[in-house]
Amino acid sequence: MSITQAVAITVAMAAINVGGTLSLKQAATSDRDIYLALGIAAYTVGAVLYLDLMRGQSLAILSVATSILQLGIVCSLAVWMFNETVTPVQWLGLAIGMLSMAIVMLAAST
Repeated sequence: MSITQAVAITVAMAAINVGGTLSLKQAATSDRDIYLALGIAAYTVGAVLYLDLMRGQSLAILSVATSILQLGIVCSLAVWMFNETVTPVQWLGLAIGMLSMAIVMLAAST
């Protein structure tokens, strides 16, 4: 698997896991079982994608990449969908994390 494919699958997996997180947040606040089922299904799909990624990529790099991506997506959606507040310092920390992820992934591909 090429690094480009790995990045694409990692981004997809992060987005799917965030969908699971949002579904579980809705399940916790609305008493609708469909959100619980969607959350569990999303996490299951994310785990299958993660398993595929682990076959050809470093676990250390994957862990950093998925954590930072999910954090960025969750923070963005928390602000947009749930009107939560993220301070400028928190956004800066997220940006630094994404920069570090890019550096780690570039170093791994050389």
